[in-house]
Amino acid sequence: MAPNNGAQQTGDIAIVGMSCRLPGAPGVDEFWGLLTSGRSAVAQQPGGSRLGALENAAGFDAA
Repeated sequence: MAPNNGAQQTGDIAIVGMSCRLPGAPGVDEFWGLLTSGRSAVAQQPGGSRLGALENAAGFDAA
């Protein structure tokens, strides 16, 4: 990567790896499915609040 000398640089970037675990999307393929279908994994709760929660959050290891 070239040092930043203050000049604006443009160019292509590449994502070489990706991983995620999100509400309604336990992996990248499911996350992409949420995005492309326009669905939301955030649900309206009783009382009007909104919540998006991980399934099996107790077993989640962020390491």
